[in-house]
Amino acid sequence: MATLLLADHDNQSIKDTTARALSAAVALGAPVTVLVAGHNARAAADAAATFAGVAKVVLVDDALYANQLAEPMAALIVSMASSYSAIVSASTTSGKNIMPRVAALLDVMQISDVIRVVSADTFERPIYAYIRASDLCWQCIADRAISRQNQSAHHSYRVICSSQYRRFRIG
Repeated sequence: MATLLLADHDNQSIKDTTARALSAAVALGAPVTVLVAGHNARAAADAAATFAGVAKVVLVDDALYANQLAEPMAALIVSMASSYSAIVSASTTSGKNIMPRVAALLDVMQISDVIRVVSADTFERPIYAYIRASDLCWQCIADRAISRQNQSAHHSYRVICSSQYRRFRIG
């Protein structure tokens, strides 16, 4: 399945944070579809199509999405979620507002502050106020700073991950 990337834009151009989130989406290994939801946002969609690693751009052009408010954006993403194995967004004000709602509507856990994608189910994230880094996997947590491994039970639910630059869901 593909990865859905929520584009951060101003209805005219794509913001740089989307390119950083795209790198996380590409690291997951699936084709990346960029969602550009806005009003009169054709220019932003055209710009998104030029990024390396983008397989497809979906433009949802409606006045409802002009200001990219969290509730309508979350409802749109949830309506599309079944076609994607991961949902990625930059950790901007919009992303931090939309993605927790998406996670709640999908009834999945959100993992925040991912700084590096190690593999499709393992991510590096800061701990203790960004002083130490740990590897986080949906099956286990490995805290490299104190060299211990806490093996947790296998979870059958999907996970939404968010990061300093990006947010995504593993299915």
